[in-house]
Amino acid sequence: MRLLGVALIWAVIAGALGLFLVMRDRPVQPATVQEVAVHVAPQQESNATDSATGSAPGYAAGYALEITPTFSPAPDPYALEDDPVSRSGLVVSLNGHVLYTYDGGGAFPGSIVLQPAPGLGPGVTEYLVEAAPPLGEEGMPQQQAVRMRLLRHGTAVAEQTLWSEPGGVVRGTFRVEPATPEEDAHGG
Repeated sequence: MRLLGVALIWAVIAGALGLFLVMRDRPVQPATVQEVAVHVAPQQESNATDSATGSAPGYAAGYALEITPTFSPAPDPYALEDDPVSRSGLVVSLNGHVLYTYDGGGAFPGSIVLQPAPGLGPGVTEYLVEAAPPLGEEGMPQQQAVRMRLLRHGTAVAEQTLWSEPGGVVRGTFRVEPATPEEDAHGG
């Protein structure tokens, strides 16, 4: 009976070790990614450079994407060189294509408004937002946030706040599903 108990314990240990070795190289979803719906606020002037967004022609007219961090984004001096956040403090991307970057040069404008909203089309649009807070010297790492809003003619239609872990990069998704022209015509 003791021999059977020892064999069972060894089998459990070997199985757990084997499972650990197999699972340790699997990619892990970041714990800070969040998905939320949206609503809107007043419009400000645009400070964006827009690149091939892939939005439906004329669909994004009247829509603006407002980004308001609680900090002045700055490049991370310890990030890897091939990481887009390392070259800029704020990156907004859609389907792997970078739509907007903020390099951290000069005074931070407070809010960034991308008008028309890049990449916006019929159905669900999901923006990936990554923002690196500057390295602080105030002692304890602080939790930071980036507020995302989708505006339609200056009125918020969607809103979400993305939070970081204390001292970490703000990273999350902002999902929006704007009204179709048919829904607008029928008031719904």
